[in-house]
Amino acid sequence: MQFSAVLAIINMLIDLPFLVTANYASLNIKIITMMFFASIIGSLAYLFMAKSVRHTEISIAAPLLALSPALTAIIGFILIGEKLTNLQIIGMALIVIGSYMITLKKEDTFMKGITKVFKYKYYRFILFSVILYSFSSVVDKYLLITHNLEPTTYVAIMQIFIAIHLFTMISIFHGGTKDIKEGFKKAKWLILLVSVFTVGYRFAQSEAFKLTQTGLVIAMKRVSALFVVLIGGEIFKEKHKLQRIIATIIMITGVILIIL
Repeated sequence: MQFSAVLAIINMLIDLPFLVTANYASLNIKIITMMFFASIIGSLAYLFMAKSVRHTEISIAAPLLALSPALTAIIGFILIGEKLTNLQIIGMALIVIGSYMITLKKEDTFMKGITKVFKYKYYRFILFSVILYSFSSVVDKYLLITHNLEPTTYVAIMQIFIAIHLFTMISIFHGGTKDIKEGFKKAKWLILLVSVFTVGYRFAQSEAFKLTQTGLVIAMKRVSALFVVLIGGEIFKEKHKLQRIIATIIMITGVILIIL
């Protein structure tokens, strides 16, 4: 929570200049209210993802996040009428198979491999984060397209809301301002670098939402899982790297089929 709150505040500060040139013509109370509640979902999703990454091997956490394109495509189909092709359905199946392989060990039976995902607390955190991200992405798409919002305006306002939510949570459950100051001291320039990358990908993602289907955008985003497994697994000297690389390739194949 300390990391998430500090990052959210830096993201907000980076985005503040965009508010000066923002286009507020398309905004009204209804849209702002929807953005506010969508930002709550996004804040919780990021918090649970951060907790799972801290306590789980990165070569497991990152590929499991690749479940989100399948869920996003399904939610997009149900809520805003986006179409699903046969290839996309096959792609979703491959993503599920790959995610199963990620957590599998030699001694595990078929059912044990499935139930492990639900029994281990931090695997459940990842799944919960994926579900929240999927809903949040569909809401983002709906607001950006239906109400023709500018991505820079949308992201800047959402960052303010996310910073407010995480500051409120850290104040209630932890030390508030004291913990945030401590977080700045610990992270120093590294968290600024993370923030720049985070703001950059959110702007790019918002632009992409206006161009194509929600599931396709999230699918492209999750291709990064392979690089995380290769690089992160090597940096942190994690085991079963070959198995996780194969599982990640299966999942990315599924992602590609969703994109086609």
